[in-house]
Amino acid sequence: MTWFNNLRLQFKLLAGFTLVLVLLAVVAVVGVLQLQKASDRTESMYSDNLLAGQNVIEANRFLISFARDFRGAVLATDPAQRNRLLDLARTELQRGGEYWAAYVAAASGTAAEEQLAKLEPLVKETTATRTAALDLAAKGDIEGGWKMETGHFDKVLEQNQLLQEAGEYQAAVASQARDSAADNAASSRTLLIALTVAATGIGFAFAFWLARSLSGAAGTVVRHLKSLQDEDLRHLQAAMTAMAAGDLTVTVKPAAARITRFNKDEVGQAAASVNAIIDTVGETVSEYNRSREALAGLIGNVQQNAGSILTASDQIRDASDQMA
Repeated sequence: MTWFNNLRLQFKLLAGFTLVLVLLAVVAVVGVLQLQKASDRTESMYSDNLLAGQNVIEANRFLISFARDFRGAVLATDPAQRNRLLDLARTELQRGGEYWAAYVAAASGTAAEEQLAKLEPLVKETTATRTAALDLAAKGDIEGGWKMETGHFDKVLEQNQLLQEAGEYQAAVASQARDSAADNAASSRTLLIALTVAATGIGFAFAFWLARSLSGAAGTVVRHLKSLQDEDLRHLQAAMTAMAAGDLTVTVKPAAARITRFNKDEVGQAAASVNAIIDTVGETVSEYNRSREALAGLIGNVQQNAGSILTASDQIRDASDQMA
């Protein structure tokens, strides 16, 4: 992380915001993908199961309605009513065939294929027989048409039962698909929550680390500046005041230490400047101590020479007195 610590503050902040945005983008992308997956599963469930179940149920309903209306046509005494019921029965047989064809196209799965293997020849046979029965009845041979219809009644019952079972199977498969979609939705929700929490945690941890790093570096600069002010500069000022008053006995020792570790960002540049100030103050203190020692030595020499001159003056005076 040395390269990151050496970045400027604005780049560090931009990097922090970028990290948060990237994490949010990841959460958003995962959310969209999960929603798309759920949508695809829902569409597949509708097209493969619900639609197939609806088709087979509608096919069975129309075929059952055919039997009812064809029987009504046989029992009708009014020719107009008979013809209307025959036309209605023919339409119902046709609609039932259409829904049956749609079911065959949509049905899938091993169980559905097994049901189709039984149903397809049965539906084909009953549809052909009923079409022939309708044609006979339409030509006026009501008895012959009804005899043909009742002649395959057992197969019609078997067909209706198998169609009902196919509808129940498709409903069960649709229910399983719905439960699976619900489970996937719950898993997607859990995943999104986990990713959101993780993104929030990572963003918070990064922000906390960045704030602590900057605060620690700035705190170090402040502590060294305070030490320089409270120790070195205060003692140097007191010593120079004493020197101005004639006291050359006050010594000053540099107390502020240089900052040993800092980055190359703005705070690190401030730390380098503080080190330069500390070095300058240290040189000033050393110069003061040298000047104080030199001045003290000079004053000592002057005092010594003055004493020698006074002694010599006294000796000259004594000698003059003796000569007088």
